[in-house]
Amino acid sequence: MNDLLDYVSMGYQSLVDDLTVTQPPIVGRWVIRVIELQPGAHDEPIICKLEHVALGTLNGHYEALSYVWGEPTKDIQITVNEQHFHVTKNLDSALRRLRFKQSERRLWVDAICINQEDLQERSVQVQRMWAIYGLASRVVIDLGEETVHSRMGMNLVKNMAALDISDKENVLEFLQSSANFPHRSSWRAVRDIFDRPWWRRVWIVQEVAMATDAIVLCGRSDLKWELFENAIVILTDLYFHPEDYPRDAIVGLHFPGLHLAAPYSIYTARRQHRSAEGMETTLAALMIHFRSAETSDPRDHLYGLLRLSRLTESIRPDYLQTPQEVYIEIVRTSVTGQDGLAIFSALTYSRNSLKNLPSWCPDWSAPSPNNFPFFMPDFRCTSNRNVNANFDAATLTLHGIKLEVLDTVQMYRVETPLVPVEDLISFIQSFSGSHMRIKSEAKAFVRIACALFSRKRFFEEFDKITNVSERRIARLYGSWLMRRILESGSNPLIHQFSAGELADNVGTEHRLVANISYGRTIFATKNGELGIGPLGVEPDDIVVALFGGRTPFVLRPIKNDQDCTYHIIGDCFVERWMSGRAIDELKQGKLVEEKFILT
Repeated sequence: MNDLLDYVSMGYQSLVDDLTVTQPPIVGRWVIRVIELQPGAHDEPIICKLEHVALGTLNGHYEALSYVWGEPTKDIQITVNEQHFHVTKNLDSALRRLRFKQSERRLWVDAICINQEDLQERSVQVQRMWAIYGLASRVVIDLGEETVHSRMGMNLVKNMAALDISDKENVLEFLQSSANFPHRSSWRAVRDIFDRPWWRRVWIVQEVAMATDAIVLCGRSDLKWELFENAIVILTDLYFHPEDYPRDAIVGLHFPGLHLAAPYSIYTARRQHRSAEGMETTLAALMIHFRSAETSDPRDHLYGLLRLSRLTESIRPDYLQTPQEVYIEIVRTSVTGQDGLAIFSALTYSRNSLKNLPSWCPDWSAPSPNNFPFFMPDFRCTSNRNVNANFDAATLTLHGIKLEVLDTVQMYRVETPLVPVEDLISFIQSFSGSHMRIKSEAKAFVRIACALFSRKRFFEEFDKITNVSERRIARLYGSWLMRRILESGSNPLIHQFSAGELADNVGTEHRLVANISYGRTIFATKNGELGIGPLGVEPDDIVVALFGGRTPFVLRPIKNDQDCTYHIIGDCFVERWMSGRAIDELKQGKLVEEKFILT
């Protein structure tokens, strides 16, 4: 109740550009509110003044705060324009640490500078967030309060950032120095920095990517973002190029469970966005990559990333729409744009959190699945055919080719990125359905699939894999496995094995290989094909090549009194159909085109 009373009592004045969203971003035309944080000692009451400034003008000098709202309860009272205003504990803490003792400080803070109860204003201001952070004199990243380990962690990150990553000996010397990493507590201190909730927010991707200058604060410690990036690159290099360092030296470093997935992804997004070519990322790829990021409003899974995609003008933030309406618009825009059917790699059939979503619409508020997506460019199932999509309320009609019918389905219930190869082979041999040849081909299937789902950064001898089909999805799986390993914080040493050995000696006992069914299901079809599909597939589901898709998809027939409709379960991998063979056989008259009505 405090929230509504605060925004009413504040008497927000409308921003002078009347909230129009049709005009282009003209410097000086867009107006925002900023606060003047009044000086004071740490324990004195927080007092602010609100003022309007035009973006990009001389009087628009301000810093933009990037922080975590934290617990939604706003039970800390501050004063804004001589009125009581309630904020979260995290914001109160940040303002106290940011306040100067002798002079005012001009800041943009979303919780105060946007009238959160005015959905129209909120929609427009969110659309301008990229400009607010991009035109700020500096973005201030607040990781939170100081802890017993954080000051040591910030100092270690600062010292590491000064290293030259190309000088491996110097990096090792730094890490082995008793002054830097004498024991495990030093790594725990670094982990304290990278485990902060700030790294998990979806909005930070855009806030950091747009910033011309940024500084990271943790308690009373600070470090420029550019230096922070250097440390992130060095740490990820240790994880993914351990072959560049003496094995014994890395073993002695006592690697902790550093969760570097979000830091590295943010670093990559900023680097791509600020490159000369700009960031040409499809909306589907962007949202799938950052799916595990957190947000308090389910619509922000889109709005927080929208400006980083090449569909910035196709969708406009609108908080008057329901999350379901926003999610359906994502699919409509993606499918009818240049993304093809890539967005279907995000489907989480039967595990949605939102009600009343059609099967063809991903629920971005649902827990992030562990499976790797198959949407990468190297697959070309039917991608050379244009998508023929017809949207009608909750129904989506597509055209394609029926390929297979599922016969036997099994889930390999081992939730680790790497597994013993013999265990995986034995599992596949354990279900052969009506086709006994599957049992004899299980070893070849594992060899091909595991070699496919590899990448040079994980193996010493990737070049030994000369078969093009075996390298087909290496790029995607490398990125996915990299993120999964970084998220799990596992020791990099377990990923140092030979792809050549994997291909030649796949039967070697105790050999660890990529878990090709991680978060997925292995199935056999009635034609005797082995495949990898989403969780939830069942016997008699069908494998279909939908036009415009880089992969086949699993559909489930839904019988009714009229036309047969289908639920789409998700994308799948069946080697036979990954390289355009369905289109070739369609042209030869061996297969037929059909219409599929998805609900």
